[in-house]
This record gives sequence, C-alpha cells and structure tokens, in this order.
Amino acid sequence: MQDLYLDTPTYVASFTIILLSGLLAHQFYSWYRLSHIPGPFWAQFSKFWMVRQALKGQMHSSFKEANEKYGQLFALLPSPAQESMLNLSRPSGANRSQ
Repeated sequence: MQDLYLDTPTYVASFTIILLSGLLAHQFYSWYRLSHIPGPFWAQFSKFWMVRQALKGQMHSSFKEANEKYGQLFALLPSPAQESMLNLSRPSGANRSQ
C-alpha cells in the first residue's frame, strides 16, 4: 500500500509543471490569435518591451518608429493592437476642430 502514495514534493512538482504548462499554453494562444498583425517581435510576447522603452525614455519615439515600420495598426501587449493616433490627434488641436 505504501507504493500508491506519493510524497509532498512530487505533488508540488506536478502542480508546478501543470501550472507552467497552462500559462505557456495561454501565452501561445494569445500570441497565435494576433500573429497576423505585425509588430515588434518582443512586444508581441510580454510587457517588458514597453517597460524597457519607458525606462529608456523613448516610448514616444518607439511608437513612432513602429508606426512607420508596421503601419497604423501594430500588435503590442497588453492591448491586442495599438492604433496610431498620430493622424487623428493633429486636427483635434486645431483652432476650428469640431
């Protein structure tokens, strides 16, 4: 009967493997759904790309470069897609904007 019981470290290891597998599957599914939308490679997988750009103080220039390279719609996490507001923001600051 002793052979049927597993010890606690085995349960912890099994739970950890199952949890990490689930997180990896969820991350892959999130990426796969939006893989047809172009964007910076590392920005499609994690938020660290955006954090790195913000810490360097270059987030605005990174968005502008991504807009020029990938077009007005490009993929970034955590949001599904980032739409460039460069063309929409200029008229709103004009004198006769509606």
